[in-house]
Amino acid sequence: MAKYISAVKRFWIDVGVVIPALAIHLWYLTRTTFVDWPEMLLYPWLHSQGLVFYRDIIIPFPPAINYFLYAMYSTFGYSAVSQRIIAYICIFLTDILIYIAVRVLVKRRMVAWAGMLFFIFWQPIFYGNSLWHETILAPLFVGTFLTVMTYLRRPTPKGAIWIGVLFAVLSLSKQTTFWSMAI
Repeated sequence: MAKYISAVKRFWIDVGVVIPALAIHLWYLTRTTFVDWPEMLLYPWLHSQGLVFYRDIIIPFPPAINYFLYAMYSTFGYSAVSQRIIAYICIFLTDILIYIAVRVLVKRRMVAWAGMLFFIFWQPIFYGNSLWHETILAPLFVGTFLTVMTYLRRPTPKGAIWIGVLFAVLSLSKQTTFWSMAI
């Protein structure tokens, strides 16, 4: 029972660290210009109108992100506000996964918090405040990295399957993901 209480206590401490960092990141993002990339809204909208990717619409990217955006816009609606909401969901998910990855690998809360704050500071500068393929891919990359590192510590068949699924999703998302998988 004491082990369970200790785990719950650690969870709430981590939540108490992550929530203020997410608030800081939201404040930071709302003070920078959001770039609305038209193709991130147009391709999913055209698909919702009955056009088929690669037959009716020529898109220069693999289809996974466009199908993801189609599902998200079907939920939130096709608008610039929805585009911003989806971007912020992906960005905040990346923040949380960076915290979890550093926390799991280093096992130090302050180092994980510092890593997340480092990403929060540099994300709008290098990544941009927008919804683009890399914004959507970032949580997948961090999640895949965490899965691979966990698998290397304790190999299991289930871990190998998850790595394969994540690599498949990444390869169907953008051509440049092959570079990271090769490493």
